[in-house]
Amino acid sequence: MTTVRRTEESQTPLAPLGGQYQRLWAATAISNLGNGILFAAMPLLAQTITNWPAAISAVTASTALPGLLVALHAGAVIDRLDRRRVMVAMDLARLAILLGFCVLVIGGNVPLVAVYVAAFLLGAGDVTFDGAARSVVPAIVPAERLDAANGRLAAATDTMDELAGPPTGVALFAVAASAPFLFDAFTFAASAILLSTITGKLRAARERAVGSFRREIAEGLHFVRTSRSLRVLAAGTGLLAFFSLGNLSVLVLFVLSPKGLDLPRAGYGYLLMTLAIGGLAGSLGVERFTRRWDHVSVLSVAVALNGAAYALLAAAHGPVLGMIAMVVWGASVSAGMTVSIGMRQALTPDHLLGRVMSVFRVLVGLGGVTGAVLAGVIADVVGLRASYVYSGLIQLALAPVFALALRRAATATAEQT
Repeated sequence: MTTVRRTEESQTPLAPLGGQYQRLWAATAISNLGNGILFAAMPLLAQTITNWPAAISAVTASTALPGLLVALHAGAVIDRLDRRRVMVAMDLARLAILLGFCVLVIGGNVPLVAVYVAAFLLGAGDVTFDGAARSVVPAIVPAERLDAANGRLAAATDTMDELAGPPTGVALFAVAASAPFLFDAFTFAASAILLSTITGKLRAARERAVGSFRREIAEGLHFVRTSRSLRVLAAGTGLLAFFSLGNLSVLVLFVLSPKGLDLPRAGYGYLLMTLAIGGLAGSLGVERFTRRWDHVSVLSVAVALNGAAYALLAAAHGPVLGMIAMVVWGASVSAGMTVSIGMRQALTPDHLLGRVMSVFRVLVGLGGVTGAVLAGVIADVVGLRASYVYSGLIQLALAPVFALALRRAATATAEQT
């Protein structure tokens, strides 16, 4: 991990990412298109079964739960097996689940519990696939291009998951209830075919025999806990997730309420689009940023800008300032998370990478759930703007503390190596 400004390095020619990475990128993009389609289609299907809001929202919760319940075990699996084969297996498993689910949908007799089970299993497949994809990147791209590789994967995820997938899912559902699920099955089949063309051994080398799952998970947790840099990085990543997902959970109320931005429903859609566009800009800009400045500086600025975005949104009373705030919000979170991934990859031995990534996945999930609950309480008790005011001020105050702690941790890590 670099802690000095990269002036000379920014002038050196860039090594190509290579054909192996391009196939991984294409497979990830296609797979995430399927995720975006599911994100929209699953609740729509649930709405045809019941009008109870809690029952419909439970579909989204079922998709998100694997990030908390399955991620640690998925990380252990990723570090045990060939990571390319893990991704292919997850694509084929999701293909089989969707084909079986389509039979129920076409038959017109889908129990609500089947929707929950399918959503959970598909979410578990996504958690495992994503962890394997992130863990395999350092093995197939030059070390100096990790930021570019991670940024482009994040851009593909944002584009397909948030921009292309949901409207495609809605459009396909309008054609036939089974159409989005059949199309989604095709995306996972295509992804599996692409991944099968990646060659080479992509299984982490181990110095000792594989232990039990419990021991393997404990080893990953121990490594994060005993690494000063990873501990600080985990705190910063959790901070971003806590405030970002918390504020996102009350955004629809803030946008539509007369006490907030007072925009029509279409305005909420446009703001979400600007958030995704900001995310694209942030993830694609990461390599340029880290070739000019070190990772610690880029991540610290991203945390500060994220706090500034919330403060700006709290001050907004119309769409213009609101859209500016959303772009900064999306760019800062995406850039910060992408840099965080690159730093984890640089700090972690290959045989532990899947488990370390899974620990961070759980931290992000816990931060998001806690943030969403607290933001809802604050909005209800104090007011809709309060969540953005408090999160903006707190994050701006904590940003220099986080930057100093991360700088000292990075310096100590560099001295030890």
